[in-house]
Amino acid sequence: MRKPLPKATDRLSKNAWDKIKQGFAANKTFVAIARDVAAIGERVSENALQRRHVEWSAENERLSAEKRYVNNLVDAGKTDPAAAEIIRALATDALVKAPTDFTSADPIKVQALNLKAEEVQLAREKEARELAKLELDREKVQLEREKFERLKEKDKLMVAAATAVKKVADQASPELKRRIEEMYDIAIAA
Repeated sequence: MRKPLPKATDRLSKNAWDKIKQGFAANKTFVAIARDVAAIGERVSENALQRRHVEWSAENERLSAEKRYVNNLVDAGKTDPAAAEIIRALATDALVKAPTDFTSADPIKVQALNLKAEEVQLAREKEARELAKLELDREKVQLEREKFERLKEKDKLMVAAATAVKKVADQASPELKRRIEEMYDIAIAA
């Protein structure tokens, strides 16, 4: 593979490149940018600026597309529990494929993004625990309702049995009434 030919702008200082990029970002004309570069003692032609602008625009568009992609992933992370894991996997994959791309990254921003991903993951886990607790509470309420219904049924049966005993006792002789009172430990009105 052939080595790319040197460009006229390769010899420019970082300060000149900063002026050029600022001019591109501010949508200045190539003449105005060339004048700004000349003001710091360097020279660049309008044609060279036009070629570099095409490259700069393509790179900016690529970076914008990547930023939109990452923003969409982060937005998905807010609604999809698996998104935090996907984001982490993609970041790890990118680090493995191009570790030098991350050498200029601000470690504080990287750490902040990592913390944000962990916060999303923890929020998802907390939400899952709360849903599980809510489901458990629903089951407890249902069990309590069933228990209450059984107690009501038992109470009805006891009332029916007591009514039957009372009916028999009312028709019984005084001796049988006394035996019923002793056996069931109840007082039967005479």
